[in-house]
Amino acid sequence: MSYTRGPWEVCDMETGEKKDGELGIAAGNDLCDGPWIAYAEPMSDYPQCQANARLIAAAPDLLEALKIAYSALRGTGHANAIRAAIKRAEDT
Repeated sequence: MSYTRGPWEVCDMETGEKKDGELGIAAGNDLCDGPWIAYAEPMSDYPQCQANARLIAAAPDLLEALKIAYSALRGTGHANAIRAAIKRAEDT
């Protein structure tokens, strides 16, 4: 199964505004209008929740950057770690 293509954005699930309140990760052409693909619930540490949500929202960009890095570093000692991260993301 493939993931929902980016871009992804961190949005307030109540207001649809970016980066306030209860955080959801949205994808698609009309970011913050959904579809919602993940939810980061702020418990006691809201700044940590924001950081977690930003990391999740960056996932499609990070995966593409890893693929570029893998192509450039293939055959080096770093390639194995990069390939393992790609495999974990794609479950292949």
